[in-house]
Amino acid sequence: MYSQFNVCQFKKDGDIKTRSAYVFDTVELNDQWTLNGGIRYENFRVDNTTISREDNMWNYQAGVVYKPVRNGAIYLSYGTSSNPGGENLGQAGGADGPAGGATIRDLKPEKSRSWELGTKWDVMNERLSLTAALFETKKTDARSTDPVTGDVSLSGNNRVRGIELGATGAITPKWDVWAGYTHLDPKIKEYRSGNNDFSGKQIKFIAKNSASLWSTYKVHPQWTVGGGATYVGKRFVNDANTLELPSHTVYDAMIRYDVNKSVALQLNGNNLGDTRVYDASHVGLFANVGPGRSVMLTATYRYD
Repeated sequence: MYSQFNVCQFKKDGDIKTRSAYVFDTVELNDQWTLNGGIRYENFRVDNTTISREDNMWNYQAGVVYKPVRNGAIYLSYGTSSNPGGENLGQAGGADGPAGGATIRDLKPEKSRSWELGTKWDVMNERLSLTAALFETKKTDARSTDPVTGDVSLSGNNRVRGIELGATGAITPKWDVWAGYTHLDPKIKEYRSGNNDFSGKQIKFIAKNSASLWSTYKVHPQWTVGGGATYVGKRFVNDANTLELPSHTVYDAMIRYDVNKSVALQLNGNNLGDTRVYDASHVGLFANVGPGRSVMLTATYRYD
């Protein structure tokens, strides 16, 4: 009789080190106009034990807020961000195509530019806040693979446009609501991976439509009930748009009993319909299944 032990050795993929500093400020010009802005510096170094790369990145944000009346505001914001080469070091399976690991040592960071125009209004004696926003993010130098040489260059181009609507607050002193809807138009403007040209396709992993609603009502000074739903539209999981995760709607509910000012008991029921939910997918090879129906009872204690 003998025992056999297998010893597994794991090899380190490498190291990523980042250092950053930023400054942000808001200036009130008067009761109606406010300016805000900031700048961020980041040093990013990646090393896969064979080659290494170091990038110094500067990004900024600037915005203006105009309040035509006390309970309403309109804002405009613009900002930039960067994705350095090697940011996905250690990720296997090629999920990001040419956006992979530290072997991309001859490319500068990808840069994105975003703007947002929005408004917020407090209504019903300022108990309820209504919001709306239009926005767009462009990446005009995304990584793309040359079909002849196989070299990776910053010749890709994609953009996401969208609109977002929201409502948060109290409809009555006893009735609270949180609601939101988002519509996105995620488009690949120009992108190649090897011999495949995906220009004009929808960007993977992004649902065009999503919405959520949650509401609570105090039926008694000590009893509160609530419920809501979350919807996520279908999402493509590959660049060719031939594989997709189906849309889903999840329903949740709760009931809370306030024993006194300090102690409360709450019962939550999540995913009451036991809907099959796919949180994410790895380029169509497999998908992560989200939690099914669950019930949770919690007790909280607050003290001053």
